[in-house]
Amino acid sequence: TDLDIDVLGSVETLFPPVFIKQLIDKYARDPDWQGDLELKGDGSLLFNERRGGPLKLWQRMDKEMKPEPSIYVFGVDPSHGTGATPSCVSGINGRTGEKVFQYTNPNIEPTPLGHLMIAVLQHWKDQDGTGANLIWEIQGPGAVFGKRILESGYRRLYQRPTGVDYGFGYGSRSSENYGWSADAKAKDNAILGYKDGLKGSEKGRCLNHSKESLNDCLKFAFLPNGHNEHSGEASKENYSGARINHGYMVIADALAWKYTVELKRLATLSPSGEPEEIKVGSLAWRRLLRENEPAASSGRPWA
Repeated sequence: TDLDIDVLGSVETLFPPVFIKQLIDKYARDPDWQGDLELKGDGSLLFNERRGGPLKLWQRMDKEMKPEPSIYVFGVDPSHGTGATPSCVSGINGRTGEKVFQYTNPNIEPTPLGHLMIAVLQHWKDQDGTGANLIWEIQGPGAVFGKRILESGYRRLYQRPTGVDYGFGYGSRSSENYGWSADAKAKDNAILGYKDGLKGSEKGRCLNHSKESLNDCLKFAFLPNGHNEHSGEASKENYSGARINHGYMVIADALAWKYTVELKRLATLSPSGEPEEIKVGSLAWRRLLRENEPAASSGRPWA
């Protein structure tokens, strides 16, 4: 089986193989829909069903290929689109913690990926017609991808903390801090947080149906310096030696889960900073998200 392959030799894997096998046996299943995803001239999405296509969905879509309204969170790990490694996108239903969306494409460049993701965010809406939330890795091709996202005026975006923590690990945000920075500590926290989500914790459970992405967890290992790394990173160095040309589905999954957890934290903080019981997905939950959402200088096309 896939789990019998020792992809890292004698290096200790971050995700125990037995744990991953249990998740696959219990939760992995074929997607409800798979095929191609393209951008039409009017900026809307074109879905073409095809077995083995780059898009896989674990949710029922209506006749117009629209998902049920919910709070959706997307994580993106872009690549340069040269065919070496794929750009990876993961989408989570924030209400259920269930992964519903997976897109992998090694041939899409960061700017076209940005165009495509804007349409995706505006297609996966909540009950109010508000678009989905987005987090992405900013290094390397992520800088080009992020530039396109920001140029669009879309602002339901993850913002890095400025260092001021107002409780529950949710610090103040700056409009210049959009996107996630993949330094060693941040990556450790994101991956370990995702691992906790797969196990199930007080922060919730991340339910991943994708055997492909669950198996990819086995390629993450502990390094001698105490950090973790994907087995493919060491061989994907660019001309400067920076390991930023890759795109990994585990990173996209981990980012989507990280932002889902943070949005839940934000929605359960009262004005006094004390925890407050607010049901995720409720009117009060959506109101708090909008109140804490920075205004876009070019308007809010999703409002």
